[in-house]
Amino acid sequence: MASAAYIICLALALAVPALLFGQCFTALAQVPIVDWSPLAALLERVPAARVMVLNGFISLTRVDRLLPPFKKYDEVACDFAMLEGMAQLGAMVARLGVERVAFGSYSPMFCFESTAVKIREAALTAAQTGALLV
Repeated sequence: MASAAYIICLALALAVPALLFGQCFTALAQVPIVDWSPLAALLERVPAARVMVLNGFISLTRVDRLLPPFKKYDEVACDFAMLEGMAQLGAMVARLGVERVAFGSYSPMFCFESTAVKIREAALTAAQTGALLV
């Protein structure tokens, strides 16, 4: 398995974002929840790295606990595929800014319609909704 440092360096060389999975559950693999503390040290050395955390956040408690060290890096973002709970997406956008939150459905593992419900119940502005869907 490639390390986060290797993935970020390769992504920088190719001028593409590094995609890092927070967790993944399928019939073929169960990836444990990732410890993000080494990523903060790595970003200190490579602050321009573009990083997208996928499937990393089930709750806002986890967002509040893990993301503060990364707020100073403009190119760190996350998706909301696994975020659960009423209005959690709206709260995530309020905490992080819509520019740091990306559309995520985790389809086909999750029903795609659940993502549409998350967006609808988030009570976002039309501009925020549009930004998530771009």
